[in-house]
Amino acid sequence: MAVHGPDTPGDLQELTSAFSRVGPGEHLCRLHQGNVGRRQVATAFLRAGLARGERVLFLADEKSRRVVEENLAMAGVDVAAESARDALVLMEARDAYLQDGTFDPKAMVAFIESVRLASLESGFPAVRGVAEMDWAIGAGVDRVTLMRYEAMLNLYLAGREVTVLCQYDRSAFPPDTLRDVILTHPRVVVDGLIGRNPYYVPPEEYLSGVPVEVEVDRLLTNILERERAERDVQRAVRRVGDMERLAALGTLLAGVAHEIRTPMTYVANNLNLVRARLERTGLSGPELQRILASVDVALEGVSRIGDILDDLRSVYRSEAAEWRIGDLSDPVERALDLYEGAYLGDVRIERDLGSAPGVGFEEGQVVQVVVNLVANAVEATPKGGRVRVSTRHDDGRARLVVEDEGEGVRPEDRGRIYDPFFTRKRSGTGLGLFLVSRIVARHGGRIDLSSDVTSGTCFIVSLPVGLEGPLPIEDVTLGTPGEPRPHTRT
Repeated sequence: MAVHGPDTPGDLQELTSAFSRVGPGEHLCRLHQGNVGRRQVATAFLRAGLARGERVLFLADEKSRRVVEENLAMAGVDVAAESARDALVLMEARDAYLQDGTFDPKAMVAFIESVRLASLESGFPAVRGVAEMDWAIGAGVDRVTLMRYEAMLNLYLAGREVTVLCQYDRSAFPPDTLRDVILTHPRVVVDGLIGRNPYYVPPEEYLSGVPVEVEVDRLLTNILERERAERDVQRAVRRVGDMERLAALGTLLAGVAHEIRTPMTYVANNLNLVRARLERTGLSGPELQRILASVDVALEGVSRIGDILDDLRSVYRSEAAEWRIGDLSDPVERALDLYEGAYLGDVRIERDLGSAPGVGFEEGQVVQVVVNLVANAVEATPKGGRVRVSTRHDDGRARLVVEDEGEGVRPEDRGRIYDPFFTRKRSGTGLGLFLVSRIVARHGGRIDLSSDVTSGTCFIVSLPVGLEGPLPIEDVTLGTPGEPRPHTRT
């Protein structure tokens, strides 16, 4: 959450809300220039802790404590009441860090632990502290000792009910110290943005002085994680855009379909009425048969328009479906049961459904893919032929294979079969394979085709394992139609 200009009063609520989402066990730092923003940030951090019911500590000089106290009061905090019940503790930083006149990292960690235990005993769920680190300059604490403390604090905080924010003045500390401040804090506050620190060095490495090659490995890992995070963000943005476009198109098509269906119903009803009246006239002969044939063609056209509208709505439907991880063979088997229950032809459908677990899918859409591919295969296969449907797990992916014994796809058509409205069938809408390609794309998969005039056609749908949600359409590349693939028959 970016909050620009944290000194402005209007930003306090947003910054407080951001800090309220930072839980126990976190260690944050903020580098500021002079007094810019440091007291406003401290106010927001403490206010967030009070809202969570925590005990909060502010370790700073007298002036900063006074300003923060006033800021809290202006923000609606009853400072007197919170102080009286020890929920708000404003303390001189030197008294905490220099208990015996010198700075001892172990003694400071022990002090924090004593505050934690006392707070839990008093009924507070956690402790939250913010410290202005200027005290180290006047006390002459060297960089190595100070950074050893920061690294030790990371070890201490893990799993404990304590949250710490350290504020360092860039104009007071040397650059090498500021660099190590960044290296020793897993979270950094920059211009109001509270983020994970990609340059953070775990305390075990920092305190032991790791070899250069280990540091190189860590830097490369950080770069890779950052690139993955950016890719995930870009993918999420595209996914939202894709869903919005689909929703808009779905809404538009639903309205268009309704407007078209109403007059088309009138046309169909009147055509049926004309046909019925012609048949009741008692007329006969070639002329009447030609008229009746024309009426039948018109009725078929009306029906085709309805089919196109149904397919378009299927392609651009916006309703959410349940995504789950499971075995690809389950929805494939369901699709085959549904299809064969309504199929009365004499093409034999053979199943070879091997286990293909760990696949993410929307079951209804996978069923639609299978039904479309099988229906195309059955239509292409001559009577007495067979269609073979198989699933398997192969090389880290799940594969659905649909093979037929038809004449195959013409070479000149292989680059067009996924285009909308392209079809060689007299009764087809040309949207079946287009719909299949979009569904496969949303599932992170690809489609490959092997086809020739002697052995028929084989569609191979390949889906990844472990995909946790649908992808934007543009994230998937379709296989090159006609690309040679293993294609065997038994």
